[in-house]
Amino acid sequence: RFEFPKYVPTFEGDGTPIDTAFKGIYVRNPETTGNCGVVNIAINRGHIDFLEGIDHKCGRNRLVYGCVLRNAAVADNRIPDKKTGQHAWQRFTQRHHAAIAVRAAENILIANNRLP
Repeated sequence: RFEFPKYVPTFEGDGTPIDTAFKGIYVRNPETTGNCGVVNIAINRGHIDFLEGIDHKCGRNRLVYGCVLRNAAVADNRIPDKKTGQHAWQRFTQRHHAAIAVRAAENILIANNRLP
């Protein structure tokens, strides 16, 4: 079981830094990392994101199987937007980011995961 830190907001000044929460599981070298995955892990306050590298290059044979993800979120980098009058301490999550996002050159398996 992985328990990522809870984001505790500060409603003054610049607020709590975004990098203190909204954690995830990534591959270090997305262009070459292959034959990897996450299996039977319970994750709270985290997401799984196997990215692609520059020029859309990525490894092969990636899988996410049997995981339970709770409270998965990714911070929206466009918030705060001072042009629209938002405060520096405001944060918001990305609306269209998946809890599990996997990209691969070939052979992806994402199965039997729960997002309660």
